Amino acid sequence: MHKADLHYLLRLGPKIAKQGARSNFCCFPSSREANISSNNISCFHFWAAAGEKSLVWFQLNTGVAQGIRITEILVPDVIVAGGVGDLECRWKEDGDKFYSVKWYQAGHEFYRYTPTAPNQPQIFDTPTLDVDVRGSMGGRVVITNVTLDASGPFQCEVSADSPTFYTDSHSANLSVVDLPDTRPIISGVKRPYLPGDWVDITCTSKRSKPPPELSFSINNQPAQVGWTEPQIDYTDSEGLTDSVLRMRLPLLPKILKEAGYAKVKCSSDIANIYHEESFDVLTTISPFHASVLDGAGRADGSHGFCLGVISTMLAVLAFLNRSHA
Repeated sequence: MHKADLHYLLRLGPKIAKQGARSNFCCFPSSREANISSNNISCFHFWAAAGEKSLVWFQLNTGVAQGIRITEILVPDVIVAGGVGDLECRWKEDGDKFYSVKWYQAGHEFYRYTPTAPNQPQIFDTPTLDVDVRGSMGGRVVITNVTLDASGPFQCEVSADSPTFYTDSHSANLSVVDLPDTRPIISGVKRPYLPGDWVDITCTSKRSKPPPELSFSINNQPAQVGWTEPQIDYTDSEGLTDSVLRMRLPLLPKILKEAGYAKVKCSSDIANIYHEESFDVLTTISPFHASVLDGAGRADGSHGFCLGVISTMLAVLAFLNRSHA
């Protein structure tokens, strides 16, 4: 802002009840000062005279600086429900004398620090979060037990003392997420399959906000296009979502490993803050081992069938041990 005497238009309420009452008002550059950009719109404390008022012109000598101003506001992008987060507000006085700093969540003040007042900082109850008093001082606030309803804008407001009573405020958004109750659950797997059988399985994630992105892979390769159906999300009365992903595919020989099985993995992801996986195995027996043999061949066939099943199960157990190691 250029050094000059600038005219501002101050909008007052219909009545100021008491002379000397301190209130917050917003002021706007008048049209006569067209060279002043809109980002100079600001709010400040004003000591008002008594009486009926509607519109008042007044003159403010701004000098070279606009007064106390916020230089940085730090709010986490994401916090897990029930977790902890650090908020920080930084400012420069620019010739003013610092009076107080306040934090608001959804318009509700929950923290105030006024260095000239006793018993600082002051904490105000809010159902969406708690404040760690020991870890909070000045413009830094530690919030705990954060609920889903705390998602949204967090606003910092700093105020100057007399004679300007200037106020500046900035806000930043916080997202609160509720992670799924468990790892994703794979269901519908049958044992054993015959090569060429249709596999019809689902992956389910329980109670989260926002819903995760579910995905399947076979033998560490993403499921082919057409195998999976669109993910379905069911949201309950508490705003938490169960998510289901279905996959159907023919168990073709090219999918099976030499030991006669295929590894299935379901992954559940929420942005960059959550990733969990679950595993299962599609086991098979060959048509020869599955056939019914007659006479003397029955014994040999049964022996071969058992060996085939045993070797497959040993491979499956070895894989599952590696997956959960």
